[in-house]
Amino acid sequence: MSVQNLGDFKMDGNMMTKFKLKCVLLELLKSDYKVTDDTILEKLISHLSDKATGSQIIDVPLCVAWSRSVVLSWNQGQTSSSVVCFALRLSAIIVEDENNFISIQKAVSPEIPGIECLGHSNTTCVFLQLLRDVCLSTTKSAANFSVKCALVQFLSSLLKHSSGRQWLMNTGLWKEVHEMTLGDSSIYVVREGRRFLSALLNNMVSLQEAEPVLACILEPFLSMTLVPELPLDTPRVIASLYLISDILDSSFLTSDPKTNVIKSLVAQLVCNPTSTIIPKCLEVLKQTKSEEMEELLAKIAVFMYILDTVKDGQKHQPLEIKAICIKILDVFSELINKGSVENVLKLCVLCHNQWAYVARIQRKDEDTTCVLAGDAKQYRFEDQLLCLQLSPIFCCLLTVPSENDKELYLYKLFYKICFESQRLVFSFRNMVLKLEQLHIWLAMSARYVMHLAHVLSLERAVLVFQSFIYVLKHFVLCAESETKQGGWGGEFRQSHHSTLLVAILDGLANLVRTHRITWRESVESLCLLTLAQELLDNPAFSSKVGLVVQALHLIQLCIENFMPPNLALLTNSLSGTSFDQLGTLIFKRLHDPHWEVRDSSLEVLITLATISNSKYPLFQDLILDNKLCEVVVHLALNDAESYVCASATKCLTAMVRVDRLWNEELMDKDLVNKMIGLLNGESEGVLRREASLLLCEVFKHRKVQSDLLHKMCITMANVVLSDLHWEVKVNALNFWQLIIDHRMNDQGMIDGVFPQVTFSKEHRKIINLTPAAIQERLRKVLVELSQNGCLHVLLETIQKDEDLEVVKKASQIITSLSGVLERHGLLEPKNVSAPSPTSSEAPPASNLNHLSSPSNQSNYTSESPNSLCEKDITSTSIGDFNTNFDSAKSQDFNSFQNSDKPAKSILDLDPQGMGFAVLDEELGLDFPNMTPADQDQVIDSILNDRDINLLAKVYLGTGTELPGRQGPETKISKPIRPLVILNSDEFLRQLVTLQVDELVKERTRWIKDTEGNLETLLDDMLIARAIPCEGEDDCNAMDCY
Repeated sequence: MSVQNLGDFKMDGNMMTKFKLKCVLLELLKSDYKVTDDTILEKLISHLSDKATGSQIIDVPLCVAWSRSVVLSWNQGQTSSSVVCFALRLSAIIVEDENNFISIQKAVSPEIPGIECLGHSNTTCVFLQLLRDVCLSTTKSAANFSVKCALVQFLSSLLKHSSGRQWLMNTGLWKEVHEMTLGDSSIYVVREGRRFLSALLNNMVSLQEAEPVLACILEPFLSMTLVPELPLDTPRVIASLYLISDILDSSFLTSDPKTNVIKSLVAQLVCNPTSTIIPKCLEVLKQTKSEEMEELLAKIAVFMYILDTVKDGQKHQPLEIKAICIKILDVFSELINKGSVENVLKLCVLCHNQWAYVARIQRKDEDTTCVLAGDAKQYRFEDQLLCLQLSPIFCCLLTVPSENDKELYLYKLFYKICFESQRLVFSFRNMVLKLEQLHIWLAMSARYVMHLAHVLSLERAVLVFQSFIYVLKHFVLCAESETKQGGWGGEFRQSHHSTLLVAILDGLANLVRTHRITWRESVESLCLLTLAQELLDNPAFSSKVGLVVQALHLIQLCIENFMPPNLALLTNSLSGTSFDQLGTLIFKRLHDPHWEVRDSSLEVLITLATISNSKYPLFQDLILDNKLCEVVVHLALNDAESYVCASATKCLTAMVRVDRLWNEELMDKDLVNKMIGLLNGESEGVLRREASLLLCEVFKHRKVQSDLLHKMCITMANVVLSDLHWEVKVNALNFWQLIIDHRMNDQGMIDGVFPQVTFSKEHRKIINLTPAAIQERLRKVLVELSQNGCLHVLLETIQKDEDLEVVKKASQIITSLSGVLERHGLLEPKNVSAPSPTSSEAPPASNLNHLSSPSNQSNYTSESPNSLCEKDITSTSIGDFNTNFDSAKSQDFNSFQNSDKPAKSILDLDPQGMGFAVLDEELGLDFPNMTPADQDQVIDSILNDRDINLLAKVYLGTGTELPGRQGPETKISKPIRPLVILNSDEFLRQLVTLQVDELVKERTRWIKDTEGNLETLLDDMLIARAIPCEGEDDCNAMDCY
């Protein structure tokens, strides 16, 4: 069967997928095949490597024969390197299974139609030929990094079983990988080679096998001669040291969590008493002048010291641990003598991480700590490392006049370290003081300390926090001083010092966030908020954007996580506290020319507004006294940066919840109309999302007038049905959930249940809620929801929306509403066997015309004084229909799944025949300056136009937009759908047969299949080659987009 007849070939399930895969492989062999998408073969490999589906799809004999054909084409220059890499990775997937590997070696090469093999009947040599011919022998492959990486990945797959490892040892291919690791110019090849050799050694079970491999790896380093005149840092030696370091590091990962025993044989080999690795490292470390080589040698030495301690998983005596620690400190001493500041800091981070293995063994089943010395006083080795890391910070602390609190802090630090560590700390400090540009080393020290933020205990985190506080205090005091106190004063105005301050502020923020440090753990935190404010007020620093943003972020964290003790007692005034000038500072920063500063200031204000509603009402005075509400409203509507507008709108959402802020400031700002303007005219989804959330909060917490509520309902209905951002639509659906809950509560429901008695607003007395009375009240709710378009929105969304999260939210609302209706007898039990009707399949509702218009439902609304739709819909509330008609075509999902006929567009349906009542000219719609004939012509032109032309017009229309952000009164609103009313009885009728859970499951399955399905990917690859697939003859190739 030819590939061109694929469309006529009918199969089911995996057989069809296998056949399509074969066709794709045949196409990849053709000389005219060009890889236009770099990710398509990567996606195909990802699908085939899936163990659940890949094993059922891959035909091993076929794929092996195809890989050999790729080899032949590659040697003849007829195949691209992308196809060769794909062949190697496909072969790697196959040989991961030991049974496949054994069967391939024993099998006879089959003759596959359409695939030319290499002429060797026995496939025993297929791997040798594949590797040597493609990746090792040919000249062009020697310069192709991607092919080499694919080769190493292929060999790595053989390490997963004993047969593959034995084959690698017998063929000696691991030596080829070793040479690539030492001499290749591609970092990707070198990285893959290191992983392969590390895995090879860690997976070996016999010392006889591991010894020759490790000897080969160590040979370039151990065989080097120490001649003073010759450089030691040759590329081959450096590459060998990197490889040794990676192997030792990976061996720690083989530790058994239960027994703590290192399973890798590397630990036994390198920690042998006869091993010369450590003496060689220390000898070379004294002579080399390369900082890169110093780092690698120190790292290898420390790895071996710690590995020798934990390899057997046994607990050691304190004196033995002390000996190991002294040896590690000697390595630090050598680095300090050579002036390697960065290498000392890097080695501290490495020791902190690796010492966790020692601590886990030594502290098992007991509370005592792993000690450094065998003296009466016990020291923790982690404290020695931490003090050494903080030594550059001491350079700043010790160059200023002493203070009592600082003296106590330094005494506490030195009390934690032993005599040997104290000598190292002073040596390191003195060495740093002699260096130029001290601020660089201080910033580096702060950054490397923060690499350990996640592993530091609370006690050690507090020590770091306190040291950073003193540095920040020193900066602020010296910047305020007119004299050069301590030699620092005037230099702070230089721009490069902002790097150090940013590192300090970022470190403080991380510590507060990670360890929740408050004034209970560190009394120094009481001045943190004041120091940050003084830093922002100082003109020497306030012009640095990154510095200001970090300081504002730190202020926000301080407010969120801890308060000074005087505020903790809820005093009645902010005067005299660290928050006294905070309002003025925020007001100033909200007018900063840099949008990052304005955005960060708004984040601080959001925190203040949120806390003021529950914990600290005094913040309400801070916000009102500094007129911050007015500034936030202005930013939300007029700022040129959309992110600032979104943050300002989010800030308004937090302020709306506070009664005092709403009553004194926000009530008169007409927020509802302004947010409606943003939803209808704003192009940024992030801003529309916050605007929709703000409207939800206004409706939830505030009383909204009927005319404004009517506008909100129209806007939210259009948002759900036509917005392009799924989060905006979910927020709008949350609004409809609030509407439903509000109407239910008006009818007497409490916490989702109708009580036995309630107060009747109509009769002004307490009445019994009988089942009939409850049904009548629920019918009133349905009528009101029908009038404001809620019922139509819910059904339209769950049946036709493309976003899965939106469908899930709509299903939650419908399920909740259906549960209430079913419990009280308004909704019949669902017919599971019946299919879910769509709008195009809904039966006529000619007998329900008494509920199809608002005028005929007045008897219901008159009984409910709080009706959501007390005002008739006018032309001003809907807009000009001729300019706001929605021409988007929505295809029904169920009709697409269950019917062979093309689904109707919503514009082709008869709303009144479906139980809908569309508000048109009879209700006051006005089309100014247009005759009925002109209106029909406009609608017909939209319907007859092509979708691509409509998109082109929209795109071209955006080109005339002026720079900067327009106000809501000048924005051009997007098209607004006319309000469609779904009859409440018709809603109940459709709800009976609507299978919500099945719709969500089907939509989820459909999205998963269309986005990442293997068969879909194969179809796309065949269609790109102009090969018709099953069912694709009359299908638009761009439908999936």
